[in-house]
Amino acid sequence: MKNGLTIGVLGGMGTYATIHFFQQYAEVFPAVKEWDRPRIVIDNRCTMPSRVRAFLYNEKVCHLVEEMSDSLQGLLRAGCNKIFLACNTAHLFLPQIYQKIPELKGAVVNIIDVCVKNVANDNIKEVYLLGTEGTIDSRIYQDALSKFGIKCIAPRKDEYDRLRDCIEAVKQNRFSDKVMESFLELVNRYPACILGCTELPILYEKYRDSVSCEKVFDPLQLSLYELKSTLCDVPDAELVNSVWDEKTGITADTYRSRRNACDTFAEKCKDEIPEVIRFNADAISDVMQLSRVHLASAATADALTLLHFSDIHGDELCLKNIQIVKNEIQDHIDDAICTGDLVQRNWSSSFDFWNRGSDGSILVCIGNHDVILAEAAEYSLQPPEIEIYNRYIATYIKNWGANVSHTNTNLYYYKDYPVKKFRLIVLNAMYSDERKVAEQNIWLSNVLTDANGKDYSVIIAEHYYPDEAQKINCTFSSLTRFPAGTMQAHFQNRITDYQSIVQNFIEAGGDFVCYLCGHRHADYIAYTNDYKKQTFIGVGGALCYENLNISEYDIGGDARRISGEKSMDCFNVISFDRNAHYIKIVRIGCDRDLYMRHRGTLVLDYSTTPATVVYND
Repeated sequence: MKNGLTIGVLGGMGTYATIHFFQQYAEVFPAVKEWDRPRIVIDNRCTMPSRVRAFLYNEKVCHLVEEMSDSLQGLLRAGCNKIFLACNTAHLFLPQIYQKIPELKGAVVNIIDVCVKNVANDNIKEVYLLGTEGTIDSRIYQDALSKFGIKCIAPRKDEYDRLRDCIEAVKQNRFSDKVMESFLELVNRYPACILGCTELPILYEKYRDSVSCEKVFDPLQLSLYELKSTLCDVPDAELVNSVWDEKTGITADTYRSRRNACDTFAEKCKDEIPEVIRFNADAISDVMQLSRVHLASAATADALTLLHFSDIHGDELCLKNIQIVKNEIQDHIDDAICTGDLVQRNWSSSFDFWNRGSDGSILVCIGNHDVILAEAAEYSLQPPEIEIYNRYIATYIKNWGANVSHTNTNLYYYKDYPVKKFRLIVLNAMYSDERKVAEQNIWLSNVLTDANGKDYSVIIAEHYYPDEAQKINCTFSSLTRFPAGTMQAHFQNRITDYQSIVQNFIEAGGDFVCYLCGHRHADYIAYTNDYKKQTFIGVGGALCYENLNISEYDIGGDARRISGEKSMDCFNVISFDRNAHYIKIVRIGCDRDLYMRHRGTLVLDYSTTPATVVYND
């Protein structure tokens, strides 16, 4: 393959499991020509001591670690850059091996971690574990699953003999009715099951017509698919049959879409493709490339990706385009969010367009136009909180996925992404009741403290942008000068409150990424002199003024937006890499300002004070 991938396998634990893994490799990487597959190097080192006895009885541990280290070092020397251990129990000895060969840490694919992430992503709360007694007693799966709040159930110790008989039957390639009965009785006990020994998937395939378990997770196969999803030159062939997909919880459509995403995007842009997709073919290809880059190495596997827009102001046509793009890139983003000003003018404006233009899964926060009773009214004159909550949150929160934390009728909430270790906090800067302001500030302080304790990186979404802000020099910062004092003082104070609370979080060791906001109807990357570590990322208005014939909303914009053309749309796809401390932005829609500066992509390093531009196109 042209991507330079060479897969290494430490096998022989046992041999038939290694043969099965090689078969899975051939199926996961289908090929018209053999050279379409990545190179694979297998060391079937069946002479190694028992991994289970090494763990349970401390038997020949040094000998085992030496042999594993020697094989893994050999795979590195052979040019392998992704290495699999075809044995779950063998992963228990990786910490000792990494001490001897540190460079292995970036090459070894930890199949336990991959499996646990897949279980968590499927929102499974309880899973049954089958494996060797070494794997079960080590709690390597139980401890990893508990970090995501997932209960792990294992067979009783008096059932270990039955499991051992099943595993040994595969090692010896000798099967019997007793083995079949034992395996089926074990695997069918619960709705979800992890096959935590590399011999067990062979039994699963042999007897799967009799398996009733709804979700069966094969760590090696899942890891191969995750690796495959990082590659772009995969031939167009079927991946796995539908029965296997249903049993493992892996859908063929999911991997087929990932494969198709790797095709040259321009080839997909035919007449039947929606205009917004054709107009933005290169940008959408960038989003897909961004996704592949983040999946390609363990060091950046925790990236969170959001579609971000703001100030849609009732523009149903632009909202529909956002939904079309969201659907197109759904395998490459975690969520979409609108940071305020959903309705056209004020509280009396209709919100029906939101249901017609979107599927209701887009996260929202409150903007000034969303709550004012009339355009000239004081912001203190707002509908009751319960009415605002019912209109913008209550109807849709069920569509926002798991891990959303919200109480009562509050207009603020957060959503956790536990696999990627991020917390997205959504605030309401429009409170005019000082009691509610204080309540939200206390809540913010508490959820930041909780996030720090869980080692979550934090992103805050809110509508406003500080008046006294310093723009960071890049094409994603508008050259339009915003007049100071455009916000009423008490709303400016809201931002200052947030910054003070976030600063405490940062000084306590918390990883604060940025604010996502809007309001200005213009792009900006900025910070304030008092809190230089806190970056504000604002996006131009998502509405197109020609669509709504409300040119007075063309405030702060520095680009001509034309209905029916690429410039009609304006929103970002943003990826947050907590390991590299990078924020990566791809623009969809209007990508040139009146000065002909290009807003294509931007990479920020948020670890510096203030954030610095790494790359801007």
